[in-house]
Amino acid sequence: MYRFILTFICLQIHLTAWTQNLEFIGTLKTTDKIILSYKLNINIDSSGKISGESITDFLGKNSTKSKVSGTFNKQLYTVSFKEIENIKTKSKANPQNFCYVQGNELKILTIKGNQFLQGKFSGYFPNGKLCASGKLNMVSTSVFEKIGVKRSKLDSLNLSDSIKNPSKPNKLILRSGDQLDYKWNSHTIVIYIWDGKNEDKDKIDIYINDIQYYSKLEISNKKKKLEHLFSEDYVKIKIIAYDEGISPPNTINILLQDDDQLHTLTSVLKKGEQININLSKNK
Repeated sequence: MYRFILTFICLQIHLTAWTQNLEFIGTLKTTDKIILSYKLNINIDSSGKISGESITDFLGKNSTKSKVSGTFNKQLYTVSFKEIENIKTKSKANPQNFCYVQGNELKILTIKGNQFLQGKFSGYFPNGKLCASGKLNMVSTSVFEKIGVKRSKLDSLNLSDSIKNPSKPNKLILRSGDQLDYKWNSHTIVIYIWDGKNEDKDKIDIYINDIQYYSKLEISNKKKKLEHLFSEDYVKIKIIAYDEGISPPNTINILLQDDDQLHTLTSVLKKGEQININLSKNK
């Protein structure tokens, strides 16, 4: 009995010690095989309530810090959280196009003294519509500290340019009916389009200001370059899935080039579904 009580007391002390603050670093991998760097720093109070911050794409030019809240289950050793608002971002995307991450009952594993956070996540636009889903895999930042990596190097907002990769900006996943809005600087709209996965003969229709410029355009692994003179104040681009190719759904990678600014997207559509991209001249 004494040994049982002592063990219970030690366990409670252990829980109290490591649940005050948890900091993890890792990746979000979507069902469309897009990988984003991700960091989570949370505080847990005695009632199991979570507060803290997350940073998405901290290795990229669209690094975004968000406020998170949630709960911690002491019995199951699981974390549930959701991003509730942005604190700071380097992205120039419309706020309505941000995809807020949330995870339910993510398992905390301890292996050889190192903590890992794993599970499934979902992402939602501010209007509540699903924008992403996939798997979250993270490890405690203490693992890096043990091997001599300084904490400052793990702070996404202080990463040196040498480890950033601005040539690979954050990707947005768009589905039926989704709309993006960008301020545009260049007098030319340059669009690169290629197959999102294995080449399977996906075809799309492209409309610019309601005029059909491309019909049944077959997408391959080789990037197709489309250019359009931006002489108006406003341009509306509509992309419609003509079919779903050999392997559904219709999955297309899209890169918009505005001078030296790059916007990368992935559309995931069924036959007849569409996405909309609205560009307004930045005066």
